[in-house]
Order: sequence, then C-alpha cells, then structure tokens
Amino acid sequence: MKKTMKSTLRLAALALVAAYGISCCGGAKKACNTACGADCACGDSCACTAACAVDSAKLALQVYDPNQPLNLQDMNLFLEYDKTDTIKVSETVTRKFIYLNDLMTVIVDFDNGPMAQPDPPHSHPAEQISYVAIGECDVYIGDRPVQHLKTGDIFAVPSNVPHTVKSTTKQLRLVDSFTPIRADFIRK
Repeated sequence: MKKTMKSTLRLAALALVAAYGISCCGGAKKACNTACGADCACGDSCACTAACAVDSAKLALQVYDPNQPLNLQDMNLFLEYDKTDTIKVSETVTRKFIYLNDLMTVIVDFDNGPMAQPDPPHSHPAEQISYVAIGECDVYIGDRPVQHLKTGDIFAVPSNVPHTVKSTTKQLRLVDSFTPIRADFIRK
C-alpha cells in the first residue's frame, strides 16, 4: 500500500511539473542543451515541450538511492549553528549558509536595529523566499508598498527585482532560500 501511494504521489508531482512547465535555465538545460530552443531567455518561465524537460522533471523527483554513486559522506548536509563559521558581511550583518546544486539557505543576522534607513536595494537572478525568524522589519520589493513583517512571516522576491529590508527591532534574523544558489556568497 505504501509503495503504491508513493508511486502515485511521484506521478502526480511529475504531472504538475510538466503541466506548469519549468524554467529554461533550470533543470531542463542541465538535462538537455537544446531545451526550449531560443524562444526562452534565461529566467523566463516557459512550458518546455522538449523531451529533456520531462526528463529533468523526473530527475528533480528522484529520491536518494543508496545504489547510486552519490557519496553523502563528502556532502555538507547539516548546518549546526554553533559549529558553522560566521561570515561577516558588514559591522552589523553576518550570515551562515548551506547549499546543494540548485538550492541555498542562508541565515542572516542584523544586529544594528532599529535601523534609521533600509539597506541599499539590490537584485540578483536567484528567486528568493525569506522567513522572519527573529524580530520585525519593513520589506521593500520593487514598486510594491512597504510591508511590515514580524516573527513567523514570510516574503518572496522574484528574480532580478530590486528589494531590501529595514530592521525595526534591535535584532533581526532572516532565513533566506535561493534558487539557483547565490554563487557570489561562496568563498573561492
């Protein structure tokens, strides 16, 4: 019974991925260099009809298989907060992160609040979802009105849209997730 349910769920997820299409610069391009052709620019969402798009969707749904040549011993699969190096971004902002090939999660601590002004706006190709873990902040995304968020709230930032935050409490901790990963965060 459990195997049948698992198979059904995997097929349903695959159907959803195929129905909504996938990003041409995402998994499809990795699985097939000709995915979607020249009709889609990087970051555009399109309904790829190429067979490789379906293959890519199948790859995304694969679960770890101990019979496959994946060495989990060499992968950083845990972020133990007290044992992970802190990266100093500025005098008042630090971050810690963990990542896989296409997904990155970053813990960002702002210890300078409440801030008089928001940080300068920035943008990046990665899509971002952020969880307010500690504190409160004002969030600025593109031309949307400023939104005040508190602990437990979440916000999403589309690719290449300018955004920033302004801490309104002494301490602010955000847990940011990015896809694709922010390669600029990784030290060479």
